[in-house]
Amino acid sequence: MPVLAHLIVWAILILIFWVTPLYDDGIGYSVLALYVVMPVSTIITSLLIGRNEEWKRKKWAICVLYGALFMLLEYFTFSLANMFAASRLNAPEPILLMIGFAFSIVAMGIAALT
Repeated sequence: MPVLAHLIVWAILILIFWVTPLYDDGIGYSVLALYVVMPVSTIITSLLIGRNEEWKRKKWAICVLYGALFMLLEYFTFSLANMFAASRLNAPEPILLMIGFAFSIVAMGIAALT
């Protein structure tokens, strides 16, 4: 269930980007989505997964998934909008993969230790 909840938060953030008019508040969305909502969702769900012993070794693979979702959030919002506007192809930012992975692995490690 934590993974499903995290996927729902991720999908809602993408939907909000494309459905609501963000003409004057792209920075606000960026701060809220990339620096508050997604990291908090990652940390909370990683803590829940890390405390649950049923996940065993699979829980560490979730960190990679969460890193990929963090990277793809930016890619399916700002990067995709830029690709439409500039008619060019942008590559995903691998640093975002590492940031999302770091949020998840630290939270999961803390939960596993407690």
